[in-house]
Amino acid sequence: MGRIIIADALDGLKTLPDESIDMCVTSPPYYNLRDYGMDGQIGMERTPDEYI
Repeated sequence: MGRIIIADALDGLKTLPDESIDMCVTSPPYYNLRDYGMDGQIGMERTPDEYI
């Protein structure tokens, strides 16, 4: 049976055994749509070119 892991994607994946999953779904940092109040966060660049 599946399970849901709520964590930073890279940290969460590191907790899983090798070859134990077929797919990982994450929430990408969409450009300029979310501000999580953290310095250096992805998605809050000044221009779309900087984001890409």
